[in-house]
Amino acid sequence: MKIFVRVLVFLIVMAVIAVLAVFFGYKKMSFHVEDLLSLFKEKSEAVVKGQSKPVPVTVYLSYGGTMEGMLVKETETEYTIAWKNQEFVLDKSQVERIEKSDGAFGWIYGHDCVVKLKNGSVIDYEIVEVKPDKVVLSDSATGNDIRMEIDRNDIEHLLFKPVGNDESREIDKMLRRKFPDMDFYSEGNVTIVTDAYITWVKEYKKNIRIVTTEIYLEFFRIFKTRQPFFQNYIVIFDNYGDFVEHAIDEGVPGWAVLGYFNTDSRVTYLFNVLGDQFSKDIYEMIIGQTTRAVDAQAEMIKGYYGQDGHVNIMVDGHADNIKDKFWLIYNRIISECRQVTLSTLRHEFTHELFSNWGLQNIEVSRSEKSGRLNEKKKEILESKDMETKRQWLEDLIVYKSEINDLDLKASNSWIVEGLATYCETFPIGKQNDRWLFIFQEMIEKDEVYPLEVLNQYKMGSFPGMYEESVIRAYAQSWAFVVFLMEKYPDEFVEYMGRSASVTVRTDKEELELFLECLGKDPREIEKEFVKHFQENYEPLPDPNIEQLLYIRDLFKEFM
Repeated sequence: MKIFVRVLVFLIVMAVIAVLAVFFGYKKMSFHVEDLLSLFKEKSEAVVKGQSKPVPVTVYLSYGGTMEGMLVKETETEYTIAWKNQEFVLDKSQVERIEKSDGAFGWIYGHDCVVKLKNGSVIDYEIVEVKPDKVVLSDSATGNDIRMEIDRNDIEHLLFKPVGNDESREIDKMLRRKFPDMDFYSEGNVTIVTDAYITWVKEYKKNIRIVTTEIYLEFFRIFKTRQPFFQNYIVIFDNYGDFVEHAIDEGVPGWAVLGYFNTDSRVTYLFNVLGDQFSKDIYEMIIGQTTRAVDAQAEMIKGYYGQDGHVNIMVDGHADNIKDKFWLIYNRIISECRQVTLSTLRHEFTHELFSNWGLQNIEVSRSEKSGRLNEKKKEILESKDMETKRQWLEDLIVYKSEINDLDLKASNSWIVEGLATYCETFPIGKQNDRWLFIFQEMIEKDEVYPLEVLNQYKMGSFPGMYEESVIRAYAQSWAFVVFLMEKYPDEFVEYMGRSASVTVRTDKEELELFLECLGKDPREIEKEFVKHFQENYEPLPDPNIEQLLYIRDLFKEFM
């Protein structure tokens, strides 16, 4: 009984916290928006007298056109829109719908990128230099070229101007048409489209802010001279079936991946591993079945001894103890699933960010294996066998997937996937035990690929390799980017910038450019690469064995 009481109390407490979080989150958001509108009022010349709070909006006209402006007045029959210092009165019959806009028209700052500090203030200066621990900003608009240095640790995140061009509007219209029941959340140059709970949306926003800020500052030298081509869009499905359906329609094996970046639509698509339905599946697999089995065994034992109160108390105590162990396993898996969702978000968004700024030329190559994909989808979605679902869950958590089914054409595979894996951790560049263990095994077995081998692949998923080789190529790409960022960051960033600025080259020319930027020959850099990991990284235990030992230790008292 105590476990149920504990769970009930926990759920009640969490429900109260959730209600308070939503309430206070809404209040905070409302205050922030009001502040922004107040600031915008001071700067805008298009504010109509008597309208104290103009609202930036996107107007979707009946004939198919759109316009962005400030909604300064609304009557029963008309909208008054301020646009380019003029007022336009639109009859409501001309308007299909009108929505609050986070578009470029509503941007209240003078620069395309502003710095938000942890104390809540925003610095509207231009970033002119990034040092290891400082960011240098300049305000040349006044003609005085005022400069200031701020600690990177004082920065909460950067905020980028929304991209309100025709292409971005077309992407927006396409997504609204395809996902009419999803909500759109825009902040700066990122729009999240999802049917997930608001608590998850806040988590997504937080991680996107962080990874965007880290990437921009870490690779500032190549980002500073470029502008994004379009608004960043991320669609996150809360329902696994919906994600699989959509992915397969695009030729992607949704049952084998957690997310992907489609450069045809210029949208990142992800599955929230802790979505409502999937969370229920995890609960049923780990807690539901176990609880019923343990309770059934306990009742059988108590029935054997009759109404002996002492025995009943002892049996119930042991049963609760066992069920508590499975709750620990459940919480550990939930934690892993959360990390899987967020690291996949960061990984795939890295692809979109570098592509959007013209630093990686990625194209999706469609899978032709639709028949097998649909069979696999049906097998997983319709299976009543919990063992099948449990195996599928395990595969997702340890990132086992047939990656070969999705090919990403790119300037160079190891850069594309090496950067994405480098950026999937928090903070970026943090030791990634999963990839490190695999690469350490490669070193131990003397199976590290020569540079010429990695360099020949022009698709992000290393097509043509066996699955085990693909995983090793990912691990070595991660390790190589880590090595370059730790030993030769300036040379590596220079190579990335030069590589993105030139047309397609042969494998030989690509490798020559890389070695020229580093000033090394291939054998020399390979030896230094391996030595770096041997000297600076402690050998890791097998993570699968570590998981088994954790479970064994939990149940040791019953053995």
